[in-house]
Amino acid sequence: MKKLVISAIFSLIVYSSAFSQSRWINLNSLPSLTGYDRYEDVYFINPSTGWVIHFSGKIYKTVNGGITFTQQSNNSGAVFRCTGFFDENTGIIGTLNDTASLLRTTNSGLNWSRISNINGAYPLGICGIHIVNSNTAIGVGRYSCPPYFLKTTDKGVSWVSYSMEPAQIKSLVDCYFWSADSGIVVGGYNPANNYQVSNSVILLTVDGGKSFTTVFKSSRTSEWCWKINFVNANTGFVSIEAWNYGVVLKTTNKGLNWSEQVFNTADDLEGIGFINENTGWIGSHDLTHETTNGSANWSLVTWGNKINRFRFISDTLGYSVGNSIYKFTQESVSVSSISEKIPEYFYLQQNFPNPFNPSTRINYELRLSGFVTLKVYDIKGSEVQELVNEKQNEGIYSAEFDGSALPSGIYYYKLTAGEFSETRKMVLAK
Repeated sequence: MKKLVISAIFSLIVYSSAFSQSRWINLNSLPSLTGYDRYEDVYFINPSTGWVIHFSGKIYKTVNGGITFTQQSNNSGAVFRCTGFFDENTGIIGTLNDTASLLRTTNSGLNWSRISNINGAYPLGICGIHIVNSNTAIGVGRYSCPPYFLKTTDKGVSWVSYSMEPAQIKSLVDCYFWSADSGIVVGGYNPANNYQVSNSVILLTVDGGKSFTTVFKSSRTSEWCWKINFVNANTGFVSIEAWNYGVVLKTTNKGLNWSEQVFNTADDLEGIGFINENTGWIGSHDLTHETTNGSANWSLVTWGNKINRFRFISDTLGYSVGNSIYKFTQESVSVSSISEKIPEYFYLQQNFPNPFNPSTRINYELRLSGFVTLKVYDIKGSEVQELVNEKQNEGIYSAEFDGSALPSGIYYYKLTAGEFSETRKMVLAK
């Protein structure tokens, strides 16, 4: 009888909609971290291929958009801080190791060698790297003093190191350049070389780092600029890390002037990222906040912990790292309400077809309205896609799952609606 009812319901489609969801997903594809531990940096050369580094000298690579990672190296004794790649083979890592603060790979991260060809003082640490173009990169450091500015124009083979003016800045954390000659560096200033009681500072150069102009210096102490994010040539943001509060800086004229937005409830602001002039996120040691009005106001979100870096490939695709790796993605998910009739029970049906290649449909019944999630996991329990994450009315629904980007294997899908939760298994066979 139930099969006849469902069959009849399927023929009465009340409405069907295909929608795009832009959201952050915890990929859960890297080793889990606890306490104050975190991943330091992430860099993607294209939507599929990217690298993540850990403070302890570990580097991980993905070729499927973060679904899975392979640990490439474990450099015992190294202290990794930042990374960037010129192409799929050539990349650099900045470390806090005095004698090997710059490393380079030419085989996509499998092996790394110390960069020694530096014209000028050898840096005692590199905290920020910005890849300007396919040949040029900037490196700055270190946050705990002293400051170094470095530039390469041959994919990291050789570098020029410039001395920073000690009356302007004492610690360097991050950098951003519009061209090989024009850009900003951020950090802090304190006459006693104590970064923990410094003023926040932003410097601007138009001659490739030979000279700098101070464009921002805070009146407060015990703070320093941390991370930079620009959404276009004119509009950019800088996070300020402090002991008991946080500040976001904003420019709309290519770094010449900066306005302040003070946080009263979030401290130690670190990673910052925007997809456009209005919408962005910022991480702290424990929380993540979101703005939809260009940093005028911020609200707490439920995802993200200890976010230290955001990297955006487009306004619909990005990655961030903290105690895990998160992906900002806009995926087309076909969801249909196939009946407004109120079911007698909550029920998660077996997907059809099963096995499938590459797509399948998952139908479910909701006895009551409420917040609903429908997620897909791999055999290790890592989330690979979120199909539904919204409030839905009572009724019968159908969601499409597309496994085109996934390898063959066993997957699980889980429906959660209030206190109801059920999981089923499905098989992707390519």
